[in-house]
Amino acid sequence: LTFHEGALTIKGEKKQDWNPEQHEVHRVERRYGAFERTLNLPPSVDLEKVSATFKNGVLTIDLPKREEAKPRSINITIS
Repeated sequence: LTFHEGALTIKGEKKQDWNPEQHEVHRVERRYGAFERTLNLPPSVDLEKVSATFKNGVLTIDLPKREEAKPRSINITIS
């Protein structure tokens, strides 16, 4: 993961984990190779508190909002 000018870039590579020549296969889909995705982040994201975890094959990215960007409630007095 990289941050640059308000954009989050995710890069990775999935390698082929078995050899189709060793198995009797009629068709193999290509689900391996390098990939890259770039997402523009809104200005309300607190870049200092961004965290990421990778567990059981799932990448989880936490993008918390800045305190001033969080919604707040205001009590209204009716007279």
